[in-house]
Parts: sequence; structure tokens; C-alpha cells
Amino acid sequence: MLQLLRDYLQSWVAWVIVVIICVTFAFWGVEGYIQGSAANGAVLAEVNGEAIYQRQLEVASERLQQQAKAQLGTDFEIDQQMALLLKRRAAEELILFSVLKQDARRYGYRVTQHELTRIIQGNPNFQENGRFSPRLFHEIAAQLLYSETAFMDDLRDSLMLSQVRDGVIDTAFLTADQRARAYALWEQTRDVRWLTLPAAQFAQAAAPSLAEQQAYYKKHQQEFTAPMTLRVDYVQLSVPLLVIKERERVLQNETELKQFYADHTANFLQPRRWQLAHILLSLPKDADAKTVAQVEQQAQQIHAKLRAGADFATLAKQYSADSISAKQGGLLPWMDVNSEIDPALKTAALALQQVGQLSAPVRTTYGFSIFTLRAQQAERTIPFTVARAQIIEIIAAQRAQQRFADLKERLTDLSFSNPGSLAAVSDALQLPVQRSPWFSKQGLPDGLFADKRIINTAFSDDVLRQGNNSDVVSITPDTVMVLRVTQQRAARQLTFAEAQPSVQQQLLAQRSAELAHNTAVAIVQALQQGADPNKLAAQHHLVWKTQLALQRNNATLPAELVNRVFAMPKPDAKHLRVTNLRLPNGDEVVAWLQATHAPAPKSAKDATYVSVIDAVTRHVGEVDYQTYVSASKENAKIIRRDESAA
Repeated sequence: MLQLLRDYLQSWVAWVIVVIICVTFAFWGVEGYIQGSAANGAVLAEVNGEAIYQRQLEVASERLQQQAKAQLGTDFEIDQQMALLLKRRAAEELILFSVLKQDARRYGYRVTQHELTRIIQGNPNFQENGRFSPRLFHEIAAQLLYSETAFMDDLRDSLMLSQVRDGVIDTAFLTADQRARAYALWEQTRDVRWLTLPAAQFAQAAAPSLAEQQAYYKKHQQEFTAPMTLRVDYVQLSVPLLVIKERERVLQNETELKQFYADHTANFLQPRRWQLAHILLSLPKDADAKTVAQVEQQAQQIHAKLRAGADFATLAKQYSADSISAKQGGLLPWMDVNSEIDPALKTAALALQQVGQLSAPVRTTYGFSIFTLRAQQAERTIPFTVARAQIIEIIAAQRAQQRFADLKERLTDLSFSNPGSLAAVSDALQLPVQRSPWFSKQGLPDGLFADKRIINTAFSDDVLRQGNNSDVVSITPDTVMVLRVTQQRAARQLTFAEAQPSVQQQLLAQRSAELAHNTAVAIVQALQQGADPNKLAAQHHLVWKTQLALQRNNATLPAELVNRVFAMPKPDAKHLRVTNLRLPNGDEVVAWLQATHAPAPKSAKDATYVSVIDAVTRHVGEVDYQTYVSASKENAKIIRRDESAA
């Protein structure tokens, strides 16, 4: 929590966002709801005689749930057990917050009202047109379940707690010997050899018999269930579908199309267009003055040949670095003043007025170019016959957007006022009622019912259990829907026949991983007893791989392997440092540490040295702070009144 407070101090612009997504802030703001013990229910706990009320816990738990959903996404489901866990966490956070706050005040830490006001009024999230907006401040505080007073109180407390934390962390230090050892350990590299034993290699030997599968199914029946599935009826309103309908209407009114063209003639003005050919002599971006002069001189020589009558296409094929256009005599695509092209190219093109006219060598982003005008089209108004199709789409799109807004509002009203059926919606808005395929809480692999917003809506209490129409669900900015559940299939136990593929797969994966592990253990023991490593690998159809000077931050090898290698003791003449580990995919690895290498000594001013020492020193400070937090909590007199939240 307090690390986030530190980040907040360093970047105030992001503070409100941090509050929304970080569950560790969930217990903030509850003090603003305290109006007296009677209004706040029973006492949850006492910290050094200071009460924490049940109402505070309710607010903290509610915020934790909202923020957990915001952080973990729509897949995060809060069931009864999860709600209880969050409640317990909120209770512990409330207690810890009270402990630390009391300690900070006892040690004399304070935040002035002037500093608090300056920070709030300077936060861009609370500003309109560069000035503090009381309205925005009130709205954002309310969205975060804060009263304005609670927001400011907790902001003051967060700053105060950050002062304590910073005081501990920023005063941490390392002795000269500790700095040397820390750098040597951090920058140490290691040579390692390893074998990878794929679990799949043991699949044939691990294949379970039918009897074993049946026994496994019987023992783990609760794991093999078919989830609840639903089918829903729904109506869908979308701009693309409305465009189709509006297009049909527009096509029936030729007079309107012509009037639109007359009213918007300026929109159908096509600017002058031209097609150039060029010869590019490329330059690297970091070219020195001598290289630039040499390439410019070559460009002048080619330009002289062209002025003397040489064929442009021939010289383009011979000299141009633009290999694609060179094959076509340097010819470039058509362009106009709105084209996104090199500014120097556009300037040169605008200067060429006659077909065949030649430019002088021009310096562009890519080097020096010589241009010639191959063809051009004067500015012109696109005739109605050509613009007609575009006009139809413009009018249809405009009307569809207007109708979408109107119909969306009517859809909301109708579905709410007729919660038991979609018939009224369908009849009034002329939208067909469609039926979904069966789907579970996991949704379908693709299509409309892969969208978690739709799935979560269908399984919501109001829709699933109360049987009401859903609220309007926004699928995209221009597509919405309303749905209702029409059929349900309860969750059920799968028969063995239905579960057998999963049973077989799980058993096979477990047993393959076990065989890989047992083989890896045997290889480790054989190596420790002096077996030839190459013969041992060949015996198991494996190949040793080697990584010299492995670094801690290696991102190529599996992180589990890297971490294990750096956790192993240094090899010596008496001990062979070899071990085995399992990767997340079930594969087993035998790791053999060959050697360790200390880094070269660095100056205390070296950037890498400074970075490493700063990181280690900060870590020491954070450990010191955690020790302080633990001691503060241990020394506090904490009485829990509600054991259900403990």
C-alpha cells in the first residue's frame, strides 16, 4: 500500500486512477461516513482504544469488490467465499491503517491545509480549462465512494504515512563492504549446462488404463461437471443495419441527392493531382558533410546529363536507390496537396507546372532526388454522376446516426417498462427477436456471445434469477442490445463417458510429469556418483545445452531455471552442483552449475554500479520499513470485536 502512496507523491496526475485500480486503497474514505457510533453499527475492532466501526468495514469491502473487478476485468467473479476473503482483507487493512496513522501522529508528522489545498487544486484531474473545478472534484470523489471531507482527510493521511515511509527508506545505507558484496552478487555471471526432459517424451509409458481412469474419475467426480448453460433472446440495434435501411430510403429521392450535391459542391472539389518520376541518391541519416557533398555532386552530374537530353527512365534504372520505382523508370504514385509526403518533395512538385519539366537536385529526408513531372490533372469539381454513390453513403450514415441515438433511448425505455418480454420492443422498433446458441459463463469461442459484457449481463441476478430484460448493453459505440434468458440448463455431473477425455488428459499429464521428475532425479544422482554426463544424456535421448556467463536478468531461458541456477551454491572441488526442477508446463530440467564469475571492479561513479547499489539500498530500506510496520502492529493494542471478519 505504502509503495503506492510513494508513487502517488511522485506522480499526482495519476493518483485518482491509482485509487480506482488498486485494491489496497479500498479502506480509504470510510471515515467520512462516520457520523456517530449509533449510525455506524457495532464496533468491529479497537486499536489503542480507537474504534473501527462495522459501517467502515462495509464501505471498505464494497470498494474492494468494485476495485477488484476494475483491476482484474470482467472475468473476475465475486462469489460468497471471495466476498468473505475480501471482507477479511478489508478488516486487516483498516486495522493496519489505524495503527500506522496513530504512530505517525505520535511521532509528530503533519500535513498542512495549505499543502493539501495546493495539491488538490493543482491536480489536472480536478481542472477545467486549466483551473480547479469544485464540480469535478465533487464528481470524482463521489465516483470513488468518497465524501469530499473523507477524500481530503485520507489524502492528508496518505501524505503523512508517506513521510514516515520515505524517512525510513531514504535513510537506509550500506557500508563499503556491503556495497562491494552487493555489486559482486548482482552482477555475477554463471556458466550452466542443462538437460530438458519433455513430459511428452514419457506419454507412452504414462498412458493410463481404463481401470485407472475410472478410479481417478470416481475419486475426483466433483471436478468433472457440465456448467450451467443459457439461451437468450435478444434484439440488436446497430448503426450499420440502420445505414442499410436509410440507404434504401435515400435511393428513392434523386432530388434530395442533387440538392445535397448543390449545397456541398465545395466538398467535391478535387485538387490538382500530379505524377512524378524521381531519381534518388540516398544518404544515411548521420552522414557527415563530406559524404553529403559527394552525393550532391553526383546528383548535379546526373542532372547535367538529363539537361543534355539523357533519358530519365534509363538513368533512374541505373542510379536510383529507390529500387521499386527504378524498375518503372522512377515513376511514383499519383499525389496531391493532401498527400502525406516529404515536404521537400511536395515543394518541388508544386514548382513543376509543365509535363516533362525537370527539377534541380532536391535534398529530402532520404537523400538527394531529381524529379520530373510525368502527368498532371488540373483542379476540378467531381461531377454529380461520380459523386452520387458517396453522397448516398454520407446521407445514409448521417441519418443512421441520428436514428440510432433516438432508437437507443426508446429501446431503453421500452425494455424497462416491459421487463417480462421483448415483444413490445420488437414491435415498436421493428427489430427482430433473435435467439442465441447455448453458452456457459465462459462464453463461446468467438462471435457475439464471446463478449464478456454480454455473458456477465445474461448471468446477472436481475436477468437470470429475476427474469427481467437486461439493461441496454453497449457492444461497440454503434451497436447495442437488450437480452433476456429464455432457457436454462442446470449444472450437472458429467458421466464417465463424457468426462473420459478430460480424465485421460489429466492423468496422462500428471503421470508424464512424474516420470519426467523421477528420471531427472535419477540423472542427478548418477551425476553425483560420477557417471559420464554425455553417456547419461545419450542413454535418455537427451542433449546437453550450455549457457556461458548467464546473467540474472536473462529473458531467453525459463525464469525458473535462471532463478534456480543463481540460488545454487558455488561449485568447488568437493561438490558437484547439480539439481532438478519442474517447469510450469510439466517438463523437468536437470541444471548443472559449472562456474561462477565475479564482475570486474567498477568505479563508485559508474552508472551500472550506482544503479545496482541504489536498488539494493532501497530494498534494504523497504525491508527496514516492513520491520517497522510489523513492530508497530505487534506493539499496538488491538481488540477484535467481530471475529467473522478476522
